Amino acid sequence: MRVVCLKFGNHVEQYTIIMILLSISVGLVAISPKTKIPYPIFLLVGGIIVGLIPGFQRISIDSEIVLLIFLPPLLYDAATNISFKKFKENLNVISFLSISLVFATMFGIAIFVYMCIPQMSWPLAFLLGAILSPPDAVAALGITGDLGLSRRLKTIIEGEGLINDASALIACRFALAAVAGVPFVFWEAYIAFFFVLGGGIIVGAGLWYVFRIIAQKLDSNNRAMISLNLLLPFIAFLIGEGLEVSGILAVSTVGLLMSKNSDQIWGNHKRIMADSKILWASLTSMLNGLVFILLGIEFPHVIKQIPGNLLLWLTFCSFLIFAVALAVRAVVLSVYKINLDRSYPRFKKGETYFEKFGRIKLSLDPLSWKDLIVISCSGMRGIVSLAIALAIPVTLADGRLFPERDMIIFLTITVVILMLIIQGLGLYPLLRFLKLDYEAEHDQTTPEQ
Repeated sequence: MRVVCLKFGNHVEQYTIIMILLSISVGLVAISPKTKIPYPIFLLVGGIIVGLIPGFQRISIDSEIVLLIFLPPLLYDAATNISFKKFKENLNVISFLSISLVFATMFGIAIFVYMCIPQMSWPLAFLLGAILSPPDAVAALGITGDLGLSRRLKTIIEGEGLINDASALIACRFALAAVAGVPFVFWEAYIAFFFVLGGGIIVGAGLWYVFRIIAQKLDSNNRAMISLNLLLPFIAFLIGEGLEVSGILAVSTVGLLMSKNSDQIWGNHKRIMADSKILWASLTSMLNGLVFILLGIEFPHVIKQIPGNLLLWLTFCSFLIFAVALAVRAVVLSVYKINLDRSYPRFKKGETYFEKFGRIKLSLDPLSWKDLIVISCSGMRGIVSLAIALAIPVTLADGRLFPERDMIIFLTITVVILMLIIQGLGLYPLLRFLKLDYEAEHDQTTPEQ
């Protein structure tokens, strides 16, 4: 036993640290509801404090670990808890937020970064803009989950985070190529975008069909059903990434189809469904807690990589990037609402939108300006942006160091932390200021698929 401990001593030590961090995160998650402060903020601050402790062993956030271990179950859980009916009704809003708004935010951030940070070339500026353009479903769920938002707003905010990664990842791919000297070709980017988007949806739908067939064969095997459901998001992600389409979108598609067809899958086995939900709730709570506390721990170590003469200016720029992202989101959503309000008289109540491509019903009521303000202030970034930033290669294909990699990672982590803290702390007083009785509406809402 002693030999084993000596041989694997470093791994045992890291395992012990992770168990301690998990215990801390569980405690902070339990305390946060009593303070009305979202738990990610507690975890971030706690992680930063732990990371500042002298001699504390650093646990790096590996981007592959985040993508392979953390992201699939967290996104799957978020997708299965979305009302599919509400998602379908608001698909026009969600698709706009996930595509048009992502690219608008990318351009806004890129222009500001290029003008204010001399070290940033246009390709690097667009790369940072792409990294910080997609709001995160996991962050949105963690921040807005306990605020008592209406079911429709929660669906829009979380649905945006589920399907916007395709836009950001395609933009990042071409920005990385531009840094390496590959010229940008618009038609190639256009085709690649729809290939990644459509491919992820097809993979998710195909895997769902296979899962449904297997589930019918395992109708009476409780353990096998729960185990298969647990593996489903990981399989969807791996197949999607292996086929070079959106693995995240494949996971989201499987989760949404599970939300729509949960009664059909589980049938009369309500106990199996209840056990599966308890398992997912426990798993996602621990993973969420560990992700945000690890993000906090990473921050002090990233600061050390930035030269002292640039640190203050880059910190100030992080605040401005946050403001630019918020402003672009508010302006684009305002223009979208004005145009949408003008189009509503053309449709009768219950009439379908894009009828030739499928029966997608319009929402019965347009978004109010108060709803728009809440959506504008809810676009937090999270572990997707962090994972993309950390996935930037250290060297280019020709052996040169990737330019300004540490700076991009620092700006990404700083902006993510600012968004989580400022927007997270600001949403609750904002709801009270707007006098929106979302909690009462939420309580009266009956469950629906």
